[in-house]
Amino acid sequence: MIDTAFALSMIGLPEFEKFHSAENPDECLENHARLRLTDGEVKTIMLEMCKCDNASKFMDLNASERKYYIRKLKEAGASIRQIGRLTGVGRGIAERA
Repeated sequence: MIDTAFALSMIGLPEFEKFHSAENPDECLENHARLRLTDGEVKTIMLEMCKCDNASKFMDLNASERKYYIRKLKEAGASIRQIGRLTGVGRGIAERA
């Protein structure tokens, strides 16, 4: 049970109504759908960016290039596991890139 008289004695009814009717930009439990790229879309992005159509060609790149392209794939919306699966790098490397 809530003691409404006590709460209203602290701020008053008009202030209470004003407080609860004010716009609030907070986002707590809002559901923001996040779209993931398909493996085919990620492969297309890889081909356009680094001219690699498979994991072995991607692994032939030097480490700094791989890191750069992994970051770009993450920015494009590919998941860590997806990056690891399609590029041949370990999940930990994909996370740290």
